[in-house]
Amino acid sequence: MRTILIAFFSICASSACFCQEYVFRVMVNKGSNQYKKESGTKWQMVKKGVSFNIGDWIRIADDAYLGLVHNSGKTTALINPGVFEISKLESTIGLKKKGIAAKYTEFVFNTFEKKSAVPYTEKEVVTRGAEQKIHLLLPSNANVLNRKVILPWKPLQDENTYVVTVMGIFEDVLLQEETNANRFVLDLDLAELNQENTLIIRVSLKENAEVQSGEHVISTLSDNEIDILQSELLPLMQEISQESSLDQIILAGFYEQQDLLIDAIFCYQEAIRLSPEVEDFKEMYDNFMIRNKLK
Repeated sequence: MRTILIAFFSICASSACFCQEYVFRVMVNKGSNQYKKESGTKWQMVKKGVSFNIGDWIRIADDAYLGLVHNSGKTTALINPGVFEISKLESTIGLKKKGIAAKYTEFVFNTFEKKSAVPYTEKEVVTRGAEQKIHLLLPSNANVLNRKVILPWKPLQDENTYVVTVMGIFEDVLLQEETNANRFVLDLDLAELNQENTLIIRVSLKENAEVQSGEHVISTLSDNEIDILQSELLPLMQEISQESSLDQIILAGFYEQQDLLIDAIFCYQEAIRLSPEVEDFKEMYDNFMIRNKLK
């Protein structure tokens, strides 16, 4: 009897694994896109996370965007209206062997199951009368791998000029820049910064320096840590395109799993920059920020 039960549960487990297989899965959806299963006749509305197999069809609406991930980890975006057969879409993928990107696409899809964020808005403000502080949207102490770092913060009410101050470990000022935006791109290869392993960041109001973010510490990785990360990052970079919003999300998944949250922020903001019309990328960024207690 025990042998029969073991065999039964083994079959069930195998069936469950089989059912979870897919050819394409929806990462991002914009517009009234629809799909029809091979065994059905009714068109249904596309939602994030829906999977497609051979025999299924997709209908892309006008002014729409559908971001798909193949089971190999490769991504493709459909933006032209029309009806597409999954088998023909798969033939455009080319090499179908599962790559390292597939590992991080699964991580991205797993985040969909967590609580959704509040709607994204660039106009979110902090009322100055209620809170005289700039909220820098970064960990208080974090490591970075890449040499370009985005420093974002919540804008204060009204138009303001902000001062970004970068200091060394002994609080000596290395760089000070003004901006009217609510973010600043820091280049760690600048002559003033490229010899520093630890930087202290502070953002303040030009008109009132007492309104500021407090100090956030950014540290670069050691050569040994970089070598370890590159052993997996380099193969991943060969599978993706940095000009693809979808691939930037996959890359963000890699950085988040390595606890390189500042590098992940850069990727999310790149995805939004490349496809500003797609709200799903903005919502995914908000979910990331909330998930990591940065917002």
